[in-house]
Formats: sequence, C-alpha cells, structure tokens
Amino acid sequence: MDEALVIINNNIKNREQNKINNKMREFVLNKSEQREQEMEHSLILGMNKDEVLELYNEPDIKDRILRGEIIFEMWTYNNRPNLRRVIFENNFLFPMSCIKQF
Repeated sequence: MDEALVIINNNIKNREQNKINNKMREFVLNKSEQREQEMEHSLILGMNKDEVLELYNEPDIKDRILRGEIIFEMWTYNNRPNLRRVIFENNFLFPMSCIKQF
C-alpha cells in the first residue's frame, strides 16, 4: 500500500511540475514576442538615419558639426511634452553619453 501511495504522489508531483514548466515556457515565449514587438519601435545603437526616419519621421531640428573626418548630426524632436534628441556619427546612431560637448 505504501509503495502505491509513493507512486501516486510522485505522479502528482511530476504532473504539477510539467504544468509549471509549461506555464513558464509560455510566459517566456510571450515576453520574447512582446520584446521583439517593442524592439521594432525602439531606437537601437548603430541604426542608420533611414531606419530612424522610419520610426520617428523627420526631426524638427537638425544640427550638423564636422570634426575632422567625422560628421556629427543631432536631430531634435520637439513633441511637447516630450523632447527627444538623437545623435549620429557618420550616419549611424551614436550613444548620447559619449558626447562631451556637441
């Protein structure tokens, strides 16, 4: 009788663990799909100007500076109440934190 209870108990635990694993797999897949959709609408370092234009259209202001061989361009989107600036180095999206003085 004890062996039968142990087997039944193990079967119950295995089924519960399978259910938990399936729920977790489903959750991870949903989050992955959600992240992919968000990435389609987000800026990613290294994007070129055309890719940024597809996301945000033409900026309100374009500033351009030439330093040696490098062309820096700052685009400003003045969508009140949000202000967004993006910087390009030689046509590719550049991290703002690397700019000391623009």
